[in-house]
Amino acid sequence: MLGSDIKNLSPVIWWVLVVNTLFRITRYMVVPFLAIYMSAHTHASPGVIGFVIGVQAVTAAVSGFFAGTIADRFGRKIVMVFALGVSTISLTGFALAQSVPEFFVLSALNGLTFSVFDPAAQAALTDVASAESLGTVFSIRYWSSNVGAGIGPILGGALGISMVSWPFFLAGFLNLVAGLVVWKAFPNTERKFVVGQQAKFRIQKAVQILFTDKALLVFLVATILVYAGYSQLSTTLPQYMRGLFGISTGITDYTMVFTLNPITILLLQLPLTKIVRRMEKVYTQMVGQALFAVGYFAFAISSTLWEFLFAMFLVTLGEMMLFPTNSGYIANLASERYRATYFGFYSLRSVGSFLGPWIGGTIFAASSGKIVFLVVSFMTLFAVILYPLSHAFHRTKLSSQPHIEA
Repeated sequence: MLGSDIKNLSPVIWWVLVVNTLFRITRYMVVPFLAIYMSAHTHASPGVIGFVIGVQAVTAAVSGFFAGTIADRFGRKIVMVFALGVSTISLTGFALAQSVPEFFVLSALNGLTFSVFDPAAQAALTDVASAESLGTVFSIRYWSSNVGAGIGPILGGALGISMVSWPFFLAGFLNLVAGLVVWKAFPNTERKFVVGQQAKFRIQKAVQILFTDKALLVFLVATILVYAGYSQLSTTLPQYMRGLFGISTGITDYTMVFTLNPITILLLQLPLTKIVRRMEKVYTQMVGQALFAVGYFAFAISSTLWEFLFAMFLVTLGEMMLFPTNSGYIANLASERYRATYFGFYSLRSVGSFLGPWIGGTIFAASSGKIVFLVVSFMTLFAVILYPLSHAFHRTKLSSQPHIEA
């Protein structure tokens, strides 16, 4: 049962989840308001501001690849502390920045912190959790991440972070406290290997794993397609609704549609986990992906607020099934020694978040939002078949190399 799983979780897991929530709160205190804050302090053009903020996705994708490898070599704890330390510097730096180059450097650092922290934190959870409770742990983690993503913007708006600097100092201070807690209270969760094994672990090995593990490659293609589609919710969707309903009504209705996503996750994620944990991962992934496709198709044919709300509900159900399950699947793909490395590979899903807005924007400019969501729906539907293919490759790998841990 879900209740007994939660009751038996290690205290280390709860500490990781608390730090994860705090990290999300401080991140989302800043990110939604950064464009307005930068505009007020530099008077840069919208294009420049968009470029500066967009660099976060690039540094996230690049640094995430290396972060997992480093966490496997030097330990989860030191990488988490490093990420929280860099986050402290970047958030505090925003409070002092006055020029575009300064915001550019700090934005790049801010993107780095997220993708460095996550692989190490997820690997730490996998180190401590039992195989039976892993799905529950990642569902709770996803729920707690959304708690942070929900509280952060409310807190940032209430503190007036778009106009004043001191909330950035507060966010930086909270990250500093979290880093000190991890440094002082957290054990080293990873297991020790034979002397000399870790010393031989190099970036080249990570590259070799990435291009030889067919199950991983197919899975990454699926997740990149997922995030390319998911990015339309914050880029194409508001423009699409504004065109249908007008500027004032469109923005108001979009806010309601977008807010339904975190509210649904906060209310239904844990109850849904009771159902999902009885299903095999591959079926959960396929159903979740299919719900995305149906939800995007519903966006394409929607013409009223209630229809858009229903479409978002379908997408959110797919998200609640797919995203936590994918985190658990990455843990299964990885051998114990390369666990954080695989979670680092999972950060490459940011490629979808980077390409999605560009592809969607290009199609939207040439046609309409309806066409964008029809394209995204069929693209997402294609990704459904990639999950059983990835699982098949993984089973083949295990049968040919039985000594490799799942």
